[in-house]
Amino acid sequence: IKFSSPVTLILGENGCGKTTVVECLKYALTGECPPGSDRGKSFVHDPKIFGLNEVLAQIKMQVRDRRGAQVSICRTMKVSKKRNKMSFETMDSTINFLTGAGQSKREKQDSLSGRSVDIDVAISDFMGVSKAIINNVLFCHQEDSSWPLDESKKLKEKFDAIFGITEYNKALDKIIKLRKEAMEELKIKEANMKHVAYLKQEMEVKTLNLQKAQRKCDAIKAQCSECEEEMKPIEARLVEIRNVEFEIGKYQAQKVEMDTKHKNCKDQISTLTLKIKNPFRGTLDELDQEISNFDQRMQEMRQKRTEVEGDLSQIKRSSVAEQEKLGTQDRKHCLAKQRHQSELACRAQLLKRVKEFCRELHITIDCDLVEQPEKMGEVLQDIEAMIITKHCEITEIVEQNEKADRSRQVKIDELRIDLTKSEQSVTAQEKQRESSKRESETLGVEIKKIETSMQDLKKLEKEINEVNELYESANKSIDQQAIKDAIARKKASIAENQIQFKKLDEQLTFLGSMAKLVAECSLKQKELDKKNQEVHRVRSRHSDNFGKLFKEPITCNYRRSMQVVYEKLRREIQDLNEKANTQKLKEQSYEIKRKNLISDISRMEKELKDSEELIYQKCRSTPYDDLLERSKN
Repeated sequence: IKFSSPVTLILGENGCGKTTVVECLKYALTGECPPGSDRGKSFVHDPKIFGLNEVLAQIKMQVRDRRGAQVSICRTMKVSKKRNKMSFETMDSTINFLTGAGQSKREKQDSLSGRSVDIDVAISDFMGVSKAIINNVLFCHQEDSSWPLDESKKLKEKFDAIFGITEYNKALDKIIKLRKEAMEELKIKEANMKHVAYLKQEMEVKTLNLQKAQRKCDAIKAQCSECEEEMKPIEARLVEIRNVEFEIGKYQAQKVEMDTKHKNCKDQISTLTLKIKNPFRGTLDELDQEISNFDQRMQEMRQKRTEVEGDLSQIKRSSVAEQEKLGTQDRKHCLAKQRHQSELACRAQLLKRVKEFCRELHITIDCDLVEQPEKMGEVLQDIEAMIITKHCEITEIVEQNEKADRSRQVKIDELRIDLTKSEQSVTAQEKQRESSKRESETLGVEIKKIETSMQDLKKLEKEINEVNELYESANKSIDQQAIKDAIARKKASIAENQIQFKKLDEQLTFLGSMAKLVAECSLKQKELDKKNQEVHRVRSRHSDNFGKLFKEPITCNYRRSMQVVYEKLRREIQDLNEKANTQKLKEQSYEIKRKNLISDISRMEKELKDSEELIYQKCRSTPYDDLLERSKN
């Protein structure tokens, strides 16, 4: 049926299908079955009449969208009979764009299917008319044409759907919600501003106090510098006294050392005379050289000992560090357990506090929050609503109290400043008094020490005189020449022993080096035998592969021959890769040509379809060949 503008009249008897035309137009645009069709079961031919299990039907409609472009709408439906039960089903819904309708929005698609897009929404978008207007105004069924006379509630729903009032209501609700949130944020920011102003006042007061304290500190430092200058001559005198005491102690220590050395020399001489079996017959120089060599060896042994002790101390430190790490890990584990327990306890306390808070605010809780934690949000929303109401009341009271508090705060600040001034002056005086007491006590203790040191000096002088007298008497009684002769003999014997020891040491080192060389030669010989065995095993195992790789048998220089073969194979692989790349480029060019041909074929098919539709519009039911013959005649 082709509808003409401005009006198309359809005449016919009852039951000939006039209403069916309107119902098909409505179904094509909205996808809703007509009223009284039992959800579409009686909208299609009954399959019982034809003795079939299912009957197919299709509605095609060609319209112009709001831009004036042609759009073809096709809906396919099916009525099937299963176990004496009828069922209606919409099989497919498609939109075909004949002259580029909606291409800018649909990315140059030729058609839309109901499997990927909601066709009802897409049609209303293209037509520029809502679904409610199509159903209730443009294609209103005669059975539903009396909807303006329905009840007020139903009539309101119809008008809301036609004019889209629900969307405006949603937008208004959203604006109201955003305004509430903005007001709450504004209140919070005002409170923050008040808090910041209070902090600023406190900071200014503290800066003033700090400046005053800084001035007092500078005055105290000046007093301390004066006291230090007064103490300098006293300290200089004390340093002189300490130097005198140090020198006296040094001389006493030297005397004690000399006495002990003298005694030790006597003891050593006696022990050496007892231990010496063969007296040293060399000169004193040889004996001194022997003794120096012995001292060098002893120093080397001591150095080794210190190195071993250092290694042992490092090992001990590392063990201590590892123990500390283990202890830290145990502490972290205990802390994690305590945190978990504290979190559980905090959760229980929070639930208790919420319940108590609800009781105080007279809010009823219908469920157990421990078993149903998801309802905590609802309870918190109720609490927030109550808090907002209480907050408004509190703000009014707070504003009244703040005015009174400000006047009181000014008086309190003045009193605090006076109080801090007096306290600081008192503390400064107490500190000066304590420092003077300490200085007097330290001076008294030092004077007592000086007196005791003077008495000790006198006693030490008496003892030094006595020891000098004893030392002189001992020197007179001892025969020093005999002791010197004995020492010279012992030095000579030590030098001879040292020479013999050096010779033996050289022989031992030579023998050790020879043993090392013999061991190294044996190891090298074993390694060479192993390598020869491995080479022989590899040759026997890979003889076939070597024969394939190398045309002539190889007796030596395997590495060079392998490199030559490797270079040849690498060149062949490069040639093959280049050929493969050229083949890929050709394949890509052929693929591009194939895609271009496919696009040309699809374009030609579209043109063929368009031409077929034009032929169908011109020819109607008569074949094209007959029309050509008529046009020629």
